[in-house]
Amino acid sequence: MQLVYGSESSETSIKTGINKTEDTTSKTAPNFTAPLLLQEGSVSLTDFRGKIVYLDFWASWCGPCRKSLPAMQELHTELSKSGFTVVAVNVDEVIQNAKNFAIPLALSYPLVYDGNGNIAKSFDIKAMPMSYVIDKQGKIIHAHKGYRSKDMPLIRQALMEMLKEK
Repeated sequence: MQLVYGSESSETSIKTGINKTEDTTSKTAPNFTAPLLLQEGSVSLTDFRGKIVYLDFWASWCGPCRKSLPAMQELHTELSKSGFTVVAVNVDEVIQNAKNFAIPLALSYPLVYDGNGNIAKSFDIKAMPMSYVIDKQGKIIHAHKGYRSKDMPLIRQALMEMLKEK
């Protein structure tokens, strides 16, 4: 799989900070079960039904991921008690590269490993980082390509509004 990695740029809507895309909006997110990257066990996307999920695809070779993963940690820390979680999917072919990248970041949200690229293929990932917001029923409602730090307040605001909805 050939991926393009983003820089300090992204494709987003100015209004929400998260880009709604016709090909993903209201589509049920493909379920997956994947091994955890830094600990024993595995998780499935359906484990998080009933929560808003920020599903983030990343790689150790992705420069912007060095900024986006810690930014997602801030959101996770702030909003996790309100029914929100981040799940970060690594697509490195060599698992040790992913571990070497992730360990110093001390992230508390689930990091899963997709070394064969099957999860990325099921989401049709074409860039790094690439993120999806999945609602409490498992539907993809927003997609975000790339990373720009100035988008984070808008993304946070959109997530806060979603968490207020029943």
